[in-house]
Amino acid sequence: MYFMSANISPKSVQVSAANISNKANLDNNCDNVESGEFESTTQPWSGFKSWLGGLEVVFLNACSLRLSVEGCTVNGLRLHPDDIHIVYPLGSKVVIQNWETKHQSFLSGHTNIISSIDISPNGKYVASGQINHMGFKSSVIVWDFEKRELHAKHEIHKVRVECVAFSCDSVYLVSLGGRDDSNIIVWDVEARDAMCGNLSNTGTSGDAAVLCTTNQRGLCFVSGGINNLRVWTINPKLRNLQVVEVALGMIRRNIRCMVIDERDDFLFCGSTTGDIMKVKLNYSHDVRAHEPVKKPVLLGCYGKYGGKKKLLSGEPSERFRNGVTALLLLPKDLEDRMVVGAGDGTVEMVREKEVCLPKGSPIRIPSLPQLRVLKSTNVNSGVTSLILNGELLFAGTQLCEIHTVHVQTFDVVRHTTCHTNAIFGIAFPYNYSEVFATGSKEDIRVWNTISSQELLRICVDNFTCSSLQFTQDGTAIVSGWNDGVIRSFTPQTGRLIFAIHNAHYRGVSAIAITSRGDTIVSGGGEGQVISQKMPNGSVHSATTTVEDIVSRGWYQYCYPPRTDPGSNQVSPNVSPGASVGYITKYPESERSPEGAQESSIEYPHVSDRHECGEREYGWLVYHLGHRVSTTVS
Repeated sequence: MYFMSANISPKSVQVSAANISNKANLDNNCDNVESGEFESTTQPWSGFKSWLGGLEVVFLNACSLRLSVEGCTVNGLRLHPDDIHIVYPLGSKVVIQNWETKHQSFLSGHTNIISSIDISPNGKYVASGQINHMGFKSSVIVWDFEKRELHAKHEIHKVRVECVAFSCDSVYLVSLGGRDDSNIIVWDVEARDAMCGNLSNTGTSGDAAVLCTTNQRGLCFVSGGINNLRVWTINPKLRNLQVVEVALGMIRRNIRCMVIDERDDFLFCGSTTGDIMKVKLNYSHDVRAHEPVKKPVLLGCYGKYGGKKKLLSGEPSERFRNGVTALLLLPKDLEDRMVVGAGDGTVEMVREKEVCLPKGSPIRIPSLPQLRVLKSTNVNSGVTSLILNGELLFAGTQLCEIHTVHVQTFDVVRHTTCHTNAIFGIAFPYNYSEVFATGSKEDIRVWNTISSQELLRICVDNFTCSSLQFTQDGTAIVSGWNDGVIRSFTPQTGRLIFAIHNAHYRGVSAIAITSRGDTIVSGGGEGQVISQKMPNGSVHSATTTVEDIVSRGWYQYCYPPRTDPGSNQVSPNVSPGASVGYITKYPESERSPEGAQESSIEYPHVSDRHECGEREYGWLVYHLGHRVSTTVS
């Protein structure tokens, strides 16, 4: 659940599973691939760039090894009012990090993954909500920021807490339950008591997913979700909630993020459709009046203005790809500009443009081309959080990364990254502790323990690295994957050295290398242990010859139930040149060795059998043209 991360530049090693090969063809047309620099002592960890047989090799410049933000949490990256600390969830922990010194503090108290987080405007409290198993209560915890300890806790919601939000005066904490709960709870922070609650939806609307509190009125907030947009007012005297529906007409949207301007005049909502809804809240100019003067109304759904003077008949306006996932309103000194984060990783600064559409306009309603794009960049992953600190925009992504974007130049720097899934293997080179490698879903990463740098990333899409080991001389990383393939890479460049296909038909679960570095022993999900010769830099299939077993003592066996594996011995009464199959249950699961010619092999059988408990196991030994067999004694 805890992931290592580093301050890096956006570079990686890509391994195409469909094109894995030992052929190294250098492509000189890789202008967008940059090289990294890092120090080396006793091992050749020097970096360079290359394109090798479907392997895109790129290096990572890093500054410090850190734990990274949980990428799936919407608005999971928060900036403390002191402009020094950032707060984000990491699994079941809340991380408070000093951005200047990189020092981290951890708040423990949740029993499952944290799904939402917020900081009170006065900076005194941090709130977090979690996910739980079906049928169990989910916790909402209020933390004391200065003391780094629990201040209050309640378990009113069921299964999941979708969102938590402090009121602008830091008096109340509003929490929203998931679809199994659908309740909004208002919690008095100082009194440590629930003020009131209500259902977040009606029978005709969908589930609410996000909350947004107003900036001038401490008793008001807005909830949004699937065809759901409602303005709420807290009544402390009656201890209840009053709600007003926003008039959307025939518009149907799934709202994923919301932000309110400084004067509480307008509400902006990002949707999965890829446009931004602008709503007039209709509050009075007197901030002491908490209820809207009249019903809030939708002004329009705004898409991007592409600069065309004329659009084709029925042509819709351009929208943000994969939906709008994060919104940030910039201060007034930046001329009412807004930063939009999209699901495809796009971060754009836009300004609302007054477009007067003539009658009978061919533009398809309801998405109007009202947003002019001023600056644009991409962070290569869906944006989940946007915060502003001085002239830097902080962007949290779905890949558990933190980027900074300069407001003026829109230059992107990736500061923090980590594995996006569980880590299944960690390995150090023999007699060398300055680097180590970690294996996870879709990638292997090499880290420097002294300088705390991520040196190399090797990506194999759609597969999981279940185990890995360095060879004795440190020249290769041998890894096992859940597709049953053993892959070896160079730790300096990430180039694929060899791949052993079909090593295990239920995936490779464990791997080890002898001290001489000439033998690989692997275990599979089917319970099979295979020992085989180290390939010489080419693609191999998982076959072993009898000469290997007899002369070099390499064994390939499956442990029978309730039988000591140490007692299994292979009789050498076989002829050289034969190919050895798998030990299987006799006679149902016999299979031919990989690479053998089917026309030259007769139907297999075991002449001698050994009985182990209730099952029978035996060696199937083949020769190209005739069959021999032996037993396990």
